[in-house]
Order: sequence, then structure tokens, then C-alpha cells
Amino acid sequence: MRINMSSKVKMLAVLIAANLCVAGVLKAQTIWEDSRSLIYPYLTRMADKGLITLQDVVLPITHTQINEALKTLSNKQASLNKIEKEELAFFIKEYTAPVAPEDTVMQKLSILSKDKFGRWRGVTVGNGNFYMQLDPVAGLNRISGSNNKSITQYGNGAYIRGYLGKHFNFQFYYRDITESGTGIDYDKQKTDIQGVIKKDTNQEVSH
Repeated sequence: MRINMSSKVKMLAVLIAANLCVAGVLKAQTIWEDSRSLIYPYLTRMADKGLITLQDVVLPITHTQINEALKTLSNKQASLNKIEKEELAFFIKEYTAPVAPEDTVMQKLSILSKDKFGRWRGVTVGNGNFYMQLDPVAGLNRISGSNNKSITQYGNGAYIRGYLGKHFNFQFYYRDITESGTGIDYDKQKTDIQGVIKKDTNQEVSH
């Protein structure tokens, strides 16, 4: 059975509400960075060079840990090459909060515009006491194999994060990935890729 767009929107709304309710119960909810983020390979390389100490035996790690590592690297830029410095500048823009704790003026709702660090954002609103950021998530991948078999992967979703006061942080990550083609591995038993939920019988799946 296929899930239409209106059903997906309703499902997303329910998941967001459930996530925020859980966060409200936990109060001191910590913002964790998705384990598939590009920040991890970078921090791992920096740890291998001995420039930072990274507690990444178990992923994910928190935004606080990430910002502490980036701050340490900012003080050791003499030990970084040109590409590593450019990556550092990018990640600092990505993970530094766009509003300061002392900001009291509420920012206007901003849609598809750059923040003060020059990063494009989907939706942002808030100040030092309340802040919410929503970024769209999208991707496309084409895999070709033997016997003229191929797979096309495309996905979309949203990443929401923010805080309310000093002790309440929240986040929500949703991504719907669809595969189509003649080379789909439905069982996924010989790979570490997450399994799939089959939506119909025309060789199109979502996970």
C-alpha cells in the first residue's frame, strides 16, 4: 500500500508532537548530532592527528561536544592544512548558535534565507530565550551494478532543532528514502544499511 503525501504530512506532524512531548518530560534534553553527519569523519581525522580528544566510541555525540572540539581546533589552526581550515570554518558556521543567550529581541520569522554566518536556512525564529530552526533534508543517489541492474535512491525530510529557556532543548530528524530500479536488495542481510518497508509491488520501497 502506498502512502500519499497528505498521510506523510500527518505522520510527520504526529512524530514531531510526540518528540516534543518526550523532550518536555525529560526537561534537560540534550541535542545529539545524527551519526551520519559529515562532522564525524572530520573530527575523527583531527583526533587521529592528536589535535582534539574525541569520545566517539559510541555515536552520536552532542552539539556541546562538537562545539568544544571546534573551539579547540580554532586555537590550533597553525597545525591545520588549507583544506582542514576551510572545513573548520564551514563547521563553525554550521554548529554555532545563530542567536546569543543574551539576545532579547525576537527575530522575525525567516524563510529560506541566510543566517548571520552566511548559511542558508529553511526556517528560523527566536532569541536568547527561545529559538527554533528547520532545515530541509534532500538527497539523490544512483547505483549501477552488474547485469544491467541499477538502483535510484531519492529522499526528502526535515531537521528541526532549538531550545526554550536554559534547560529545555529539542530536536527532530525525519527522512523518507525511496528506492526504485531493478537491483533493489529487499532483505539487506549482507549490508549494514537499514532495512526497508515495502509500500507496493512495483519494485519501489521506502526506509
